[in-house]
Amino acid sequence: MHNPANWIDPFGLNPLRLPAPTSLDPWGNGAKLESTVVPKGGVTVEMAMSPGQIKPGGWATLDHIPNVDYVRNQLAVIPEFKPEISHVQKFHVPEGIRIQTGPVGPQTSGGKIYSGGGTQIQILNYEDRAKLKPIDEPRRIYSKKCGG
Repeated sequence: MHNPANWIDPFGLNPLRLPAPTSLDPWGNGAKLESTVVPKGGVTVEMAMSPGQIKPGGWATLDHIPNVDYVRNQLAVIPEFKPEISHVQKFHVPEGIRIQTGPVGPQTSGGKIYSGGGTQIQILNYEDRAKLKPIDEPRRIYSKKCGG
């Protein structure tokens, strides 16, 4: 039986639909996320950095980052997010900062699938990034494919 209510908009709400997403889901479909406040003592994270970058971004990992290939594949950092990756910086995230932790979801760029699967931490409040303190000197990383 035909139901005309399926194709009419009696309240005029059709123009109020949410726009289609314009960004990629960093977590992956159905990922279990944990939103917490960093406990007493803080936590140490690693962050992939671009040449010349000294300030922390909004995403980090508890994983050890061995090379650029790990950043591209397990952390699914596609070229649109970070065109060049040159080094890793460890940071201390002090207690009291709200973070969200979960698995890295797959990303697609230029017809290539970057699988994800690593662990990622999102610093939820932009202002909190300034509270992260570098640990030691940055560590250069290279791509195994480049032979560098």
